[in-house]
Amino acid sequence: MDDYVLKEVFDERLKRVDDENERQNHRLSLVEKNGEALNELVISVKELAMSVKQMQEELKRQGERLAKIEEEPGEKWKKFTWLVFSGLVGLVLGYLSSKLGI
Repeated sequence: MDDYVLKEVFDERLKRVDDENERQNHRLSLVEKNGEALNELVISVKELAMSVKQMQEELKRQGERLAKIEEEPGEKWKKFTWLVFSGLVGLVLGYLSSKLGI
C-alpha cells in the first residue's frame, strides 16, 4: 500500500523547509559580506606592507646620506689639523735651517 501524507503535515513540513532556506540564505549573505570585507582588508594590508617597505628603503638611503654629512666635518678637521701640523713642522725646519745656516 502507498503511504499518503496529509496535506496539513505536508504544508507544515514545506513551511519548515522554506523557513530553513530563508535562514540559510541570510547566513550565506552574511558570509559573502564578511568575505568581501576580508578581501578588502587583505588588499589594505598588502598596500600597507608595500608602503612600509618603500619607507624602509627611503630611510636607509637617508641614513647613508646622513652618515656622509656627519663624516664630512670630521674629514675636514683631520685635513685642517694635518695642514697645521705640516705648517708647524715646516716652520720649525725652516727656522732651524736658517739658524744653522744649511
